[in-house]
Amino acid sequence: MCAVDDSYIHTAVDQLGIDAEIITTNPHSLSEVITDIERLGEYFDRTERAAEVVGTLEERITQVRREATPSAQAGPDVAVLDWMDPIMAAGHWVPDIVEIAGATCSINNADQASTPCRWQTLQKHDPDVIIVAPCGFEIDQTVDNTKDLANRPG
Repeated sequence: MCAVDDSYIHTAVDQLGIDAEIITTNPHSLSEVITDIERLGEYFDRTERAAEVVGTLEERITQVRREATPSAQAGPDVAVLDWMDPIMAAGHWVPDIVEIAGATCSINNADQASTPCRWQTLQKHDPDVIIVAPCGFEIDQTVDNTKDLANRPG
């Protein structure tokens, strides 16, 4: 679940009388995502499969880095929003991914949770590219909310 305090999950499981073990992951960087895949592979006795997944991810990361090798010109400044009202600058591993693709992600907080961002701050920052990637939205809702964002002044 995205951005849910795991104490709520423990409470719900207890109240419902469900016999379940809760496994929490909360990666704040791409390397922590990879570590969690390995950890879950061990937990579920699927270490070989986890190693395959990690190997594939690492190969893809290397390939993207190679293809996105910066020229003499710096890549674009990219703002990634994972929520639009209120605006939330995506954190965790998102800046890592943007950097791997050859861009900068200066408004986002690498290795930290997503953070609220005032519209005026985003305007002042004036990124070259804004990527809207809302957490948990279906495509139709994303498109509607993106229109709302685009209609803001500036």
